[in-house]
Amino acid sequence: MVVVEGHQQEKPSTFLSLLSKLFNLLKQRLFTNLQQEYVSLQELLVDWDDKLTQRYGERYTQVKQPWQTAQESYQQTKDKIQKGEPSTTEQYQAVAQDKAAG
Repeated sequence: MVVVEGHQQEKPSTFLSLLSKLFNLLKQRLFTNLQQEYVSLQELLVDWDDKLTQRYGERYTQVKQPWQTAQESYQQTKDKIQKGEPSTTEQYQAVAQDKAAG
């Protein structure tokens, strides 16, 4: 009976090991596919940007500029928050609270 119990305990362990390996393999393949798709989308965006620049010239550049500024501002704010620094909104709130208190 001890042999049977020991053998039964090995099966779940082997199954879990195989399941873990399968999961890791699928995760790696998915990650690789997502990376390839991301690169493909980036190339597509560059192509569209070139075509829009050729077609609309300065008008497109003027429309695109505020969008790029917003993206840069978002990225800077995101980086600050990840570093634990207060966001611009939190800074304004702190100043407003100081003015209200004083």
